[in-house]
Amino acid sequence: MTFGTFGYGPGDESQAQLLGPGAAMMVNSRVARRSVGTGEGCLGTGANSSLSYRMVDGQTQGAFAIDFCGRGPNVRLLESEADRVARSLHISPGPAGEGARPD
Repeated sequence: MTFGTFGYGPGDESQAQLLGPGAAMMVNSRVARRSVGTGEGCLGTGANSSLSYRMVDGQTQGAFAIDFCGRGPNVRLLESEADRVARSLHISPGPAGEGARPD
């Protein structure tokens, strides 16, 4: 599992552009997208499956990303566990002027 942020640089990306493709969902009351992949973003892990979640952070630009990489025949178990983790994620407001922070 990896966690990151993106989209904070200059530019006017829409919410749809930040979130990218995938199934619409909510994570901690935030608009999010869930997409399933073949592990292409999991370099060096030998993964043959991946699951990505992109969620807006509530600011005018920027988003959070959580990526899960899996290897083996039981991809459905990875998806089930990753969904459980994503749905239990809590994103707090963070200090004034610094934006949201995941817990």
